Amino acid sequence: MKKIFFLTLLSFCFISKIQSQDWITFNSAAGKFSVLLPAQPKIQTDTSRTYPNYTTNLFISKTPTDYFVIGWVDYESSYTFDAQKELEANRDNFIKGISGTLVSTTNTKFNGYQAIEFVAQSGSFYWTSKVFLVGRRPYQLLAGSNTGKASKDESKFYNSFSVQQ
Repeated sequence: MKKIFFLTLLSFCFISKIQSQDWITFNSAAGKFSVLLPAQPKIQTDTSRTYPNYTTNLFISKTPTDYFVIGWVDYESSYTFDAQKELEANRDNFIKGISGTLVSTTNTKFNGYQAIEFVAQSGSFYWTSKVFLVGRRPYQLLAGSNTGKASKDESKFYNSFSVQQ
């Protein structure tokens, strides 16, 4: 009986460790944010030299089924844009990039900033996103899962995000 109890306890501890995989706190000095991620993100940067000049920064962290992405754009200082149109353009460009379909979109606030939230699908991937402006910098957070439904960790990801101005 003691042996069965010990084996059951041992297997429970092992399964709990697998399911709760420790996330890391990732800080970006350049992005002025911190967030919890399942793994160290891969970084992608792209700079455009056509008007308006801008630099796009992406941080991508993934698990076997889920993707968590933080991105932002820095525009040249002389470029002005309409806030709502910028939020919508980020949404539309993402959906076009994944050859996806917009499921829903809502104007809202995220951490007090003007934002839109949307859901998109592409094949078996189900994506949720928050796009918001901090000053002149548009940010986009994405949680995607190839399970056909929202990632079980999307709230953990979104709720952990903090940005400094």
